[in-house]
Amino acid sequence: MAMAKHETGNGTSDLFLEKNNLFGFNAIDHDPYNMASDFKEPKESIETVAKHLKEEYLAKNGTYFNGVSAKGIGTRYASDPDWSKKVNSMMIEIADKMIESYKAGE
Repeated sequence: MAMAKHETGNGTSDLFLEKNNLFGFNAIDHDPYNMASDFKEPKESIETVAKHLKEEYLAKNGTYFNGVSAKGIGTRYASDPDWSKKVNSMMIEIADKMIESYKAGE
């Protein structure tokens, strides 16, 4: 959730709105919009990226494995050196809202 929130700019990015790409998947820096994967629906983006992360970033034998954390993923997933800090911030924001909703009985 935090990755999608960050990568879509809270659901406002062109990649999300026009390509159903919630994670900036394949958005290579030299031409991010045109290089980014185009998905038929957001669900396809979630399924594709979840599988990719599981197999390539989170599995110890994965091509991009560097630990099981946002920092570990971010070192190879994004060119922004602060990517993991931003995703972690989004995780905290989401968790806080979930706790607030729970306490409010929603």
